[in-house]
Amino acid sequence: MKKLKVAIIGAGVAGLVTAKTLLRRGYECVLFERADRLGGVWAGGYSNFGTQVQRELYEFPDWPLPRDVADFAPGPIVRDYLERYAKHFGVWPHILFDAAVTHVARDPAATGWRIEYERDGQALSGGFDFVVVCTGLYSNRPHLPSFSGQEQFAGEIMHVSALTERSQLAGRKVVVLGFGKSATDAALESSAVAAETSIVFRQPHWPVPPRLLNILPFKWAMLNRLTSTLIPLHYRPSTLERCVHTLGKPLVWAWWRIVEWLLIAQYGLGSRGDTRTSLVPAAPIEYDAFGESVMLPRPAFYRQLRSGAIAPIQAEIKAFTAHGLELTNGDFLTVDTVV
Repeated sequence: MKKLKVAIIGAGVAGLVTAKTLLRRGYECVLFERADRLGGVWAGGYSNFGTQVQRELYEFPDWPLPRDVADFAPGPIVRDYLERYAKHFGVWPHILFDAAVTHVARDPAATGWRIEYERDGQALSGGFDFVVVCTGLYSNRPHLPSFSGQEQFAGEIMHVSALTERSQLAGRKVVVLGFGKSATDAALESSAVAAETSIVFRQPHWPVPPRLLNILPFKWAMLNRLTSTLIPLHYRPSTLERCVHTLGKPLVWAWWRIVEWLLIAQYGLGSRGDTRTSLVPAAPIEYDAFGESVMLPRPAFYRQLRSGAIAPIQAEIKAFTAHGLELTNGDFLTVDTVV
């Protein structure tokens, strides 16, 4: 009986586990990876990137992380873990590195699909019975928005993906735009070596701490059935969830206000009598902390904010000048580098 051939586009986490599963079931697999190494987002990243969860929440059930890997593992350790996974389960020989897929279409001469790709400067193609797209959520083309006057800016504008080591910011006056995970990581890297570091953001987001009150692991407080019952109702709620959000609505509201109070106290988010910038988000935590804006900052980030090593500025860019930024709150910042 002829083996069915499967093309898998992407050798990141999804591509590797797809290949392992299909190979075990007798399919012939080819993984097309445009990079020279596997791992997808873990193949490389900005300086000091890593996971946002405890170690046991980011591992394959049949291939546990080594016992000496700490929580919130650095990116290079995750990539090495994925490479060992691919070799252990026999996926490695099926990966075509430096193979960029350029076109996928139904094969007019067969019942399957035609894959066109480029490798070693050659345009190649192959026929397959099935295609699985495992390219992930992110692109290799960084999005850099345009701002008024940026062509006259004498400094450097970089995307965070280009920040491969903190020495790139040494001695500079740096502004980081945003308040997500990569922005807070970049601001921390900058504060270690730059002359000045500011972080400019539209809205702050609720931080999810590694440990609530520095005691309870966040997975116990945020990733459990109780919490999932108390977040705003989703599509097709259960009978229990409907009851909780109707009869128990005041208690649900009080629960989340207590969580907010704990986080305000733990991270020092308040303005302390208008003596500093308030970092209390406008959106309730039950909405803000369970969406795309969820942020698990490194423990040192808020300490650096409150010590003055990183200056928080809630505003937007109005325009670039030759030597800095004009903000919508009326401030002018003299800077060398914008991340």
